[in-house]
Amino acid sequence: MNILLTSVTTDQVRAEVRVPGGHRLTAFSEHLDKPSDFFEWCHKWYADKDLDIRSHFTCFPLQSVQLISQTDRAHYISKWGKYVRFYQWHNQPDYLLAYVDYLHHQKNADHKVNQYQIPLLPLLYQEWLGHTHNTLEHEAILYIGGEQMSLALFQGSNLLNQATIQFRSAEDILYYYLFSLDQFSIKPESCASYLLGPRAAENEIVDLFEEQTQLNQDFLGSPGDADRLDLKLLWKCAS
Repeated sequence: MNILLTSVTTDQVRAEVRVPGGHRLTAFSEHLDKPSDFFEWCHKWYADKDLDIRSHFTCFPLQSVQLISQTDRAHYISKWGKYVRFYQWHNQPDYLLAYVDYLHHQKNADHKVNQYQIPLLPLLYQEWLGHTHNTLEHEAILYIGGEQMSLALFQGSNLLNQATIQFRSAEDILYYYLFSLDQFSIKPESCASYLLGPRAAENEIVDLFEEQTQLNQDFLGSPGDADRLDLKLLWKCAS
């Protein structure tokens, strides 16, 4: 009756298998050449009797999430159909996070595994954003994958904007970050920035953000947490 936790980025899936009490049985990662590889790996893990997986929690840190008004819910259901999902955002009762459920049409009757997809932004808020002692007015989370980055911009606990873009260099990431701040008339010195994801610790990226932004990595418990944070958060939701 174990739990599978997965996080899927552009070209990799990272996974942990845990017992209900929390002990981690195993952890591994697999390269993805195409999106369907993820579901093939899942079916393989589900069928492994030694793993005994009965529940699967996953997040796609680089998927697009839109902040929409409650009144627009019907429009998004009409636009995306049965695959659209909504999450009630903290402290913003008139708004929802809308995102596409990648798992909905991938369920396999041969594997009786309960599957749950959880948007990364609410997890990050649950874990630390609402409890940080940051004195700046704004905060930005940058999840940096292989060739894509996701930027979430906050004013206090309110989500201002979230977007996912392609990048080629560290300069692209910094440019898009500064451009996004400018769109909301936010000065770089008034916004704390947090780097997460598989490429968050690359020297070229870190050096640029240390030079030109209010980079804050103090919330991490260990150097490796920038890469593993989403799996830790998924476990909190699964327990």
